[in-house]
Amino acid sequence: MIWARPLTGAGVLAHAAENMLVLYRETAINGSDVAVSGAVALPKGTPPGDGWPVISWAHGTTGNAPLCAPTREEDGPNEEQSYLDAWVARGYAVVQTDYEGQGTPGLHPYFVGAAAAHDVTDMVRAARALYPQIGKRWFAFGHSEGGSASIFTAAIGPGWAPELTLEGAVSFAPGSHIGSMLNAMPNITRPTRAIVFMLEMIEGIASVDPAIDLREILTPEALAKLPSLQERCAGDLMNDDGWVSMPPAQVFQPHADLKALARDFALNEANHVLPRVRLLLLQGTADTIVSSSATNAVDAELCAHGANVTYDLLEGMAHDTIMAGSLPQTEAWVDGVAAGAPPKPNCS
Repeated sequence: MIWARPLTGAGVLAHAAENMLVLYRETAINGSDVAVSGAVALPKGTPPGDGWPVISWAHGTTGNAPLCAPTREEDGPNEEQSYLDAWVARGYAVVQTDYEGQGTPGLHPYFVGAAAAHDVTDMVRAARALYPQIGKRWFAFGHSEGGSASIFTAAIGPGWAPELTLEGAVSFAPGSHIGSMLNAMPNITRPTRAIVFMLEMIEGIASVDPAIDLREILTPEALAKLPSLQERCAGDLMNDDGWVSMPPAQVFQPHADLKALARDFALNEANHVLPRVRLLLLQGTADTIVSSSATNAVDAELCAHGANVTYDLLEGMAHDTIMAGSLPQTEAWVDGVAAGAPPKPNCS
């Protein structure tokens, strides 16, 4: 922990006894020290004997710029904050990392699984340094970008923080199969708003791999747009005609060699890791951001690796409604895991 002060704005959870904005130190994947911001919400009442159990939340995509951090959001609460408020009301300390490079200077390593897992795990350590009444038992939850992060945390977290007890992970509509999207992009001649996400991910991957030279991959027009990724958030860029009118085929240089970039994307696909704790995977059939077929494939691939997965495909749920819509299933699953009577995995 570096410092803590009262949190204001959309990140405040109404049912918490205290909401704190924090800055904490962690180790980046290149071994350097970085400062990361986040929030801690403490439940009301008296903690159990072993301390408040913890949910460490990995948020969905907001953008690569520091100003896009959830703790800086003034309008809300959004669907994620409303969902988390239900958990702090149930007696869980809820901690939320902003991720490296969001809320603090530096590039956000978007879609770099190990970096996100460090953010999510070290957020718990920071919260326990601030509040001794927070216990060692914790769950990793995440949505969309954070859904992938929670799966990586299930694989990396137990070894990264062996003094804590990661009991399980919950992943809502995880981003996946990005490499397939990358390989298709140079041939897409129609504009698409997905180009914002793709350039954010390319920038994030390149920020941790010195072998990736974006000047050899992107056109001058696309390179000229990269600085705005550090100045504006994803939602703003996706409504900017100057951005979304540019076909992906104009983003990549002709005959650009994408093999190294595709390799890095593959290494950061959550379906390629092995969770070391139980995983609850949730997906809506009406999701237009993350397709149910993509998450079906993630489930199949994780099961093939031997992961302990419980998968729920919820009819009619969309990308932003999957969290609240699946609350009864998630509560039952978490209660079962915490009580030592977890639901059986349903891998076929």
